[in-house]
Amino acid sequence: MEELAELQQEVSKKIRGSGDKVGLLEEMADVYICLEFLKSIFNIHESDVFRAIDVKLEREEALQKRLEKKNREAGNE
Repeated sequence: MEELAELQQEVSKKIRGSGDKVGLLEEMADVYICLEFLKSIFNIHESDVFRAIDVKLEREEALQKRLEKKNREAGNE
């Protein structure tokens, strides 16, 4: 899974302003390929992945709403 580390390096370069779009795209493609391999190896269906994504996004949205409410109540907004 070195591809994930390579993607992380490319993202860091891009954030610092030294990376290029082609390098970032290549590493993103590598990660997509690895994810597809993992789905195949472990017999994971696309619909299961999308369900997991939905759960994560809902959890993140709920956290964001709680933080916004807390900030409003504290008068920080």
